[in-house]
Parts: sequence; C-alpha cells; structure tokens
Amino acid sequence: MKETPHLSFEDFDYDKARALLPEGYSPIPYVEFPVGGAQKLIKVAGYQSLEAAEKRLQELIKICPSDKYQIVPDEIQTTIKSFALIIPESAQKFLNENEPVAFDNPPIISSTQYSPIVYRFFNKKEYENRFFEKGELLISSFKRCKTKEVSDRQDKYENKNKFVIQDGSIKCETVLSFNTEALLLCTSLSQINWKDEGSADEFGFRINNTTAFFDILTRALVSKGISVSEVLRGPCIYSDKLITLDATGTGLIEEFIKKSEEKKLDFSPTIQFILEQAQNHILMNKPTVFAKENEYRHVWKLTKPIIKDDVSDDIIINPDGSIIINVPELIQFCERI
Repeated sequence: MKETPHLSFEDFDYDKARALLPEGYSPIPYVEFPVGGAQKLIKVAGYQSLEAAEKRLQELIKICPSDKYQIVPDEIQTTIKSFALIIPESAQKFLNENEPVAFDNPPIISSTQYSPIVYRFFNKKEYENRFFEKGELLISSFKRCKTKEVSDRQDKYENKNKFVIQDGSIKCETVLSFNTEALLLCTSLSQINWKDEGSADEFGFRINNTTAFFDILTRALVSKGISVSEVLRGPCIYSDKLITLDATGTGLIEEFIKKSEEKKLDFSPTIQFILEQAQNHILMNKPTVFAKENEYRHVWKLTKPIIKDDVSDDIIINPDGSIIINVPELIQFCERI
C-alpha cells in the first residue's frame, strides 16, 4: 500500500507560494493523498419481506462492518414483492449459497438539495432604493396577486385550481378556491424577468444566499408578531391549474355518488381529501402563461389574519392583506442588478 505523504505547515514556504499566485489569492499547503478506487458494491436479491432483509443486513454488518449497506426494492422480481441488499464486495464471502448476486456495481441514486441564487424585481427605482437603504420589503398576499399586481402579472386564478380525483376507472372533476391565510414573496430563478410586451424590469436585486435571506426574514416576521405556522419554499409548478389526485382504495368517489343519488350531497369528505393531499401544491401552482417568470416562491402560512394590535408598530398592513416590513439584516445577502 502506498504510504500517505505528510506535509506540515512548518515545511510550507508561504512567501514563495504567494509570489507565484495572482494578486488577491492566498496559498495553502497542498497535501497529496493516494486516491483509492471506489469500493465495489454488489446487489443480493430475493428477500421476501422487509423484515427478512433487515435481519440479514444486521447479520452482515456485524461480521463485516461498512456504511455502504442499503435495503432496496428488488426490481427484478415483478410478480412478488421482495427486497434486495446492496452490500460491499468485501461482504460477499459471507453470503450463503441461496443468496444470489443480482448484478455488480448497482447505481446509487441520491438527491441533492441546494439554495439557488434568485432575483427580486421592481418596476420603480424607489422600491429598490428603499430596500438598500433600510431593508424595506413588500410581502404580498394571495388577494394582492389576484387584484393589485401590475396587469401582466395579475393572476386572477391564484389559489384556485381544477382537481381531477381518480379512483380506478372512476374520476370526478371539481374547481375549488381556498382562502388560505398566507404571506408570500415572489422571486425569479431568471435574471431577465420578461413582461408580456417583451421588455424587462429595470430594477431589482439578486439574493446571493437564499437560505440565509429567508431564514432571517422568517425570524423577523415571527419576532414582529406574525403568526407563522409553516413555511414553504421552492419553484412554482406551471400546469394550467390542474392537479390530479389518486384516491385509489379510499371509496371517496363511490360514496359521493351514493350520497348524490340519495340527494344527500356532502362535499366535506372531498374537500378534506383535497386539503390533505394537495394544499401545498395549491400554493405553488400557476397557469403556464406565467411560466416565463420562472418563479421561486416563498410562502408563510398563518394561523390567523394579521391585525394591527398583534404586530409591531413598524409593520404596515395594507387593505389587501399584504404587509411592508423593514429588515436591514437582509441587505448583506443582496446586490443590485
């Protein structure tokens, strides 16, 4: 095995290294470590229950420790629900004869979470200036989005969706609007935010640290008396306000048809099902005509309406439910565009 070289900070000639670098760069000691090949993984299939797979997994971990073990669905078995183990090659010698290796080096599927750079636009320079002077922000409401936004941004269907509820071969359609108590701040993943007439907004800023920006803003809202119960953040979905829900096995539609035939219409189970299954989708769903905005939305769901007696004196509450708040700490994460 190749011996790992060691370089101490005492051995490092900082001045010599700095002289070789462009102005503004800082050198650091470079330590070369041997690069080993990725540990080979294999898939062992054929466990007929999750309990059996977990039991075998623990046995292998005990005799051949590793952090590479996983339990996954056995996709090779199509008629019987079974499970497979992902194990390091070093554990293969501990397998029994009746534990078949499905294939070598199965792909490892993992997801990544990141905080994108987003942009906030204004149609007036004064709004941009106020933010960089004192951290002033208008936090909108769904009512404002429907009525008070500039004409090419007005979404009269905001918070209103068409739902298709499917249970096997039976489906029903309904259109519902929810009066959710919430605040929202709309930003864009695109630096050029086009209007219908083809011109771009001239004013705004870029948020370089989205996570820090919205975390501080959320704490400011709570500290100033806003009753925040849940926070949603992410890109909007553009689907022409259509949301399909799977109600398989619930009996929801059959019961609704039965009640209607008995002339005892009861919409409450359907509404409750939609609320439980789709509420967050409702808040992030927009018509495809607005897809050019490439919106990244932040929503604060509230436990009750905002009234003046409950919040700090420096918060301005507009008749449409939107508010104006000053949070100077946000400025550090932003720059003009």
